[in-house]
Amino acid sequence: WLPPERFKRNTVASLKQDSYSFGSVLWSLFAGRLPYAKYTNKQICHAITSAEHEQIPDSVPSSLCQVINACWSMLPSDRPSIVELYAQWSDAQSTPDESSPTDNYEEGKRCEAGGDMFGAKTFYSKAAEKHHAKALTALGVFSMEGKGGSAVNKSVAYRFFERGADQQYDRAIYNLAMMLEKGDGVERDAARAQGLYQDISLSSPYYSHADKRLSKLKNT
Repeated sequence: WLPPERFKRNTVASLKQDSYSFGSVLWSLFAGRLPYAKYTNKQICHAITSAEHEQIPDSVPSSLCQVINACWSMLPSDRPSIVELYAQWSDAQSTPDESSPTDNYEEGKRCEAGGDMFGAKTFYSKAAEKHHAKALTALGVFSMEGKGGSAVNKSVAYRFFERGADQQYDRAIYNLAMMLEKGDGVERDAARAQGLYQDISLSSPYYSHADKRLSKLKNT
C-alpha cells in the first residue's frame, strides 16, 4: 500500500501518498487479493521502489486502469489529488456500458481461463443482467462451488440454473436436473428431474449421457 517515497528516510507525509494507496486499494478490489501477497517484505520494498507494479486484471475497465496507473506514478506530483480521483471515479461510474451480453460473457470466460475468478464473476454478472443464458448458468456454477468471492449457496445456484433453463440452455437444464435428482440444496423432485433429463436427451446430443441418468431414475 505504501508509495515508493515512504521507503526513504525523513519523508514527509502528504495527500499524494494517499493517492498511491488508493490505487492499490482499487487494484485489490478487482484482483480479489492483497498486492504482492506472495512477496517477502524485502521483495515488496524492491518492487515498489523499482516501479514493478502488479498486473492490472483484464476485468478492470480501461477508464479505471488509467486511474490506477496515475495513482501509481513514481513522482508524487504526477499523481491525481483526492478531488481529481473523485471526479475520475464519478466519470468512470457514469460511463454507459455499451458492450453486448455476449461480449461480457466471452470476457468472463477469458478471465476464468486465466484464473481471474473475481473478474469472471464481474463480467458474467453484467451479461446476466441482460438475461444471457450461459452467463446465468456460469453464475450458478460459481454459487455451487464458491468461486469469485461467492460463498457456496445452492439456493442461489438453483435460481440461476432455473433462469438459464427457462431459455432452454441445455447445460442449465442438466444442472437443474442433477440438483433435483439428488436433492442437492433443494427439495428432491425425481419426477421433474426425469422430465428435464428427457428434454435434453432429445434436444442435445452433447448431453446424451443424460439418458443414463434418465434410465436410472426410471428404474428406481
